[in-house]
Amino acid sequence: MTVNIYTYTNSAPKKKITGFAFVIEYQGHTITRKGAYDGASKNIAEVYTVLNALHMVKKPCEIKIFTTDFVKSAIETWIPKWRESGWKNSKGMPMQMEFISLENLLKPHKYSVSSAHNSYTDWLKRQAAEMEK
Repeated sequence: MTVNIYTYTNSAPKKKITGFAFVIEYQGHTITRKGAYDGASKNIAEVYTVLNALHMVKKPCEIKIFTTDFVKSAIETWIPKWRESGWKNSKGMPMQMEFISLENLLKPHKYSVSSAHNSYTDWLKRQAAEMEK
């Protein structure tokens, strides 16, 4: 089974709110969720959004994640380096639990990550912006 996950976040810095939306497609089914994170930075909100989507995938499968460059870099480049360094950043400080959780949720799956534009982007933008109001 292949699961496609599409994510989007939209930040309203003055309100300290980041709206999010995601779509999960699998075997002809579509699941959509939207909401807002209060007080989370845009980058961490992007990670939270992928985490929330991954929590809905209950069985090991092939996952295609369509998300931001930040999350793509975290999954493909930074997490492997942090794992090797004992989950410490370049300054020797412990990494945020969100990144460890992201790696753990991805472990049972074969996955790919893309930051390419997808067919849900406009819908996701509207949903995320709506949650900031």
